[in-house]
Amino acid sequence: MITTIITTTILTAPKSVPAFNLKGIDGLTYTQASLTKRPTIVVFWNKGCPHNPSSAPIFNRLQKDHAGKVSVVGFINAPAAEAKTYAKTIKLTIPLITDPTGKTIEKMGATHSLDIALINPKSKKIEEYSNGYKQSIVSNYLTKARSWSTVPNLKLDYIPAKMQSGCGF
Repeated sequence: MITTIITTTILTAPKSVPAFNLKGIDGLTYTQASLTKRPTIVVFWNKGCPHNPSSAPIFNRLQKDHAGKVSVVGFINAPAAEAKTYAKTIKLTIPLITDPTGKTIEKMGATHSLDIALINPKSKKIEEYSNGYKQSIVSNYLTKARSWSTVPNLKLDYIPAKMQSGCGF
C-alpha cells in the first residue's frame, strides 16, 4: 500500500515581509509597502510548472472578486520578459512580480509553485503560509482578512477542495 502525505506549513508566529524592490510585468515597481496596504494573498509561481495553467483562472477570479478589498499578487522566478510571456501563455492576469534570482521568494518562505501566503496590513507581516492551496485554506485566509478590513463573503466553489501544489523551486 502506498500512502501519500501532504503537509501544510502553518506559521506559529507572524513572519516579517522582507524588504524588496522588484518590477512587475506591468512595468510598475513593487516593494514591501506595496504588499502591506491591504490584506494580500501572495501566490508563488515557478515558471514552467505544469500545475500552473489550471490554477491561473482560480487566482484571476479570486483577485477580480475581491478587487479593492484584498490584493492577490504573484511572485515568479523569472526575468520580466520571460515572466510576461509566461503569464500570457497561462492566461494569468493578477499582478505578477518578477524575482529572477528567487531570493525574495525564498525569504518569504516559498518552496513550491502555488504556495500561498497571507499578509496582514496592520502588522505588516505574513500571518499565514501554506504549501499549496485548497478551498478551506483560502476561506480561512479571507476570514482572517475580514478582521482587518471589509472583505466580502463570497462563494469559493471554484477553488478545489483538495490540496493543489506545484513544482519545487
